[in-house]
Amino acid sequence: MCNTLFQGETAVFHHISKFYGWESKPIENVEITSPILPKVAEELFFNGDETGLNCIGARPGMGKTTLMLQKILNEPERRAYIYSPEIHAKKLIDRMTNILYTALSKEEYKQFNCHPTRYLAGLEIYICECNIGIDELCDELKSVKGDIYIDYLQMLRPEGKTYPNELESEYTIGELSYLAENHAVTVLSQINPIVEVREDHCPTIEDFRFFEMQVPMYADRVSVFYSNEYYTGEIDDIHRSIFRFRILKPAENKDYNSFEINLIRTAIKETFYCENGRYWYGETRAVFFAEGDGVKNDHGVK
Repeated sequence: MCNTLFQGETAVFHHISKFYGWESKPIENVEITSPILPKVAEELFFNGDETGLNCIGARPGMGKTTLMLQKILNEPERRAYIYSPEIHAKKLIDRMTNILYTALSKEEYKQFNCHPTRYLAGLEIYICECNIGIDELCDELKSVKGDIYIDYLQMLRPEGKTYPNELESEYTIGELSYLAENHAVTVLSQINPIVEVREDHCPTIEDFRFFEMQVPMYADRVSVFYSNEYYTGEIDDIHRSIFRFRILKPAENKDYNSFEINLIRTAIKETFYCENGRYWYGETRAVFFAEGDGVKNDHGVK
C-alpha cells in the first residue's frame, strides 16, 4: 500500500486499513456515479471548504452513524477523521461495506471484485476508537487537514478534570468552537427521551440531552431527525420507514424550525457476499435514500 495514505495519521487516529491489516494494494480506477448520500441531504452538512460546528441529533437507533458514514463515503476525495470510542473501527468498516453494497448499483459494486474493503483502503479515512478527553482530541486534530466527525457528543469530557455540568459544557463548547474555526466539525448527539412520549415525536433544539443542549445553541448548523413509523411499527415488507429531517439552524431564507427533508431508510437482514468468499448472515444493512432514488442492490426498491 502506498505510504502516502498514512500522511494524515496522528498518535491516536489511524488509517482505516490498519484495523483490518490489509496487505493487498487498494483497488484503483473505481468509477462510482451513484450518490451514496442523497443530494437533498447535503444541506444537513457543511460542503466544500465550509468550516464550522454542525450538530445532528436523534434518538438511539435512528441512524445517526449511518448518515455520517454515507456523507463520508459520498466524498471519497476528502480526508475524514472519525472519533468513535463507542463503536469499534471494525464495526464502522462493516457498516461502510454494507452501505456500499446497498447504495451502489450491481455494476458499480462488481468493480470491488467482492473486496469492498480494498476500496476503503484507498480512501483517506482515519479512525480513533479509544476514549480520550476533549483536550487531547482537539490537540490531535487542530493541525490536521480534513473533515472531523464525532460520534457522539455525550462521549466528550475534559480529561482528568472535574467541573460542574455548566462549566463542563462551557469548556466543551470552547474546545469544539476552536476546532471548528478551521475545520468542518460534525458532532452527533443523543436526544432527550421525552420525545418518545410526544404525539409527533418531533425533537426541538431544547431536546438535546441534558447540559449538552448548550452545544447546539452555539453551533453554526443544527438538525434533528425522527420517524413516526419507528414508534408505531408501520413499516412495510422491505422495512422502509420515512425519516423527517428538520433543520433548526441556520434559519436564513427559511422559516425557523420548519424546514424539513424527508428521506427513506431501509433496514434489512440477509446474507451477502463478503470478501473472504463466503456468504454470511450480516447484521442490519441500513441506508438513507430519497424517494425516487431507491436502493440499488437486491432489495427491489427502485
